[in-house]
Amino acid sequence: MSELKRYKIKYKQKFMEEITEHSYDKWYTPCELEDALLALYEDPHVIDIEYVESLVYKRSNQMHINEQVLKRAISVFGSTRQMVMLFEEMSELQKEICKNFRGNQNKDHITEEYADVLIMMKTLQIFLNISNDEIQKMIDFKIDRLNKRIESKMKQMSVSDI
Repeated sequence: MSELKRYKIKYKQKFMEEITEHSYDKWYTPCELEDALLALYEDPHVIDIEYVESLVYKRSNQMHINEQVLKRAISVFGSTRQMVMLFEEMSELQKEICKNFRGNQNKDHITEEYADVLIMMKTLQIFLNISNDEIQKMIDFKIDRLNKRIESKMKQMSVSDI
């Protein structure tokens, strides 16, 4: 598990006697930050670099969705609009999956729409005040039920093969 930190990186460039300032925010592991800073230092036009750490979280195999941003979206845009966005995002994912069935190599588009749906599903979870434990219990129940159906089907298949 690597630690991710959000950094605001500011730098100045001098080109043809004109100095411009640039900044961006990005998540980095320590190694990625070092590589990014080295790349800036290697640019002969960069004359000053500053960076400030803003947020930290541990990266694991689980996905991270910033719930504070989603709560703000509900507050600013309204719950109805966010739920309509959920329908729209699910539709876009469905469309990309259909394209894939027709032979399009669109994994990147599917991944993008999948992420959009996950974000909107998390928004729904927040809006309806559904706990992670409630969801995990239902997931466990449904996975157990699926496993039983698989076992039953495998038994039927082995009996019919005789």
